[in-house]
Amino acid sequence: MATKRAVPAVQLTKLFRAALIADGANPQVMLAAFADWKTDWPAWEDLDYYFGKDAFYTVPKRSNRSVVRQVHMPPEDPANWPASTSPLSSASRKKIEAELREWNRLWTISERQPGKPTSARYRVSSRVLVYVDGGRHGYLLLHLGREPEGHDETTADICTMEMWADVAEAFIHDGTILI
Repeated sequence: MATKRAVPAVQLTKLFRAALIADGANPQVMLAAFADWKTDWPAWEDLDYYFGKDAFYTVPKRSNRSVVRQVHMPPEDPANWPASTSPLSSASRKKIEAELREWNRLWTISERQPGKPTSARYRVSSRVLVYVDGGRHGYLLLHLGREPEGHDETTADICTMEMWADVAEAFIHDGTILI
């Protein structure tokens, strides 16, 4: 008899929900996809195309521990680039296309050879989802850093990283969502 998978609680900050809606995205889709990926974690870690390398940001810390996480996601196909965003330069388009090719190559290999060194921890891109693991409070999604420079821009903004660490600390402590 199969055991029932425990689906974790996943929430969005009001700020991130508003950003997704402004981009024409459905926040419920992001919530459902993330919850499905984190269900029965870590057994399912490598089984989802849309989530790659998952790790803590090493700074900033609260109470001497890392509290903000990121997971890499596949880049948006430049052929489907949203009209609401700035047009891509030729160099950016090439960078994103190369990242997408590599993501798909690693995914294809991991489907054929589960658990090999092509698993999720090797799938990286410029697109990162920033989030908090709040333990008993579930998960809180904070931000989607978009390509072509989403990953680098996220880590370069110290003020924002400090704010996210404050938000993470409150959420981990008692489930409060500050933003």
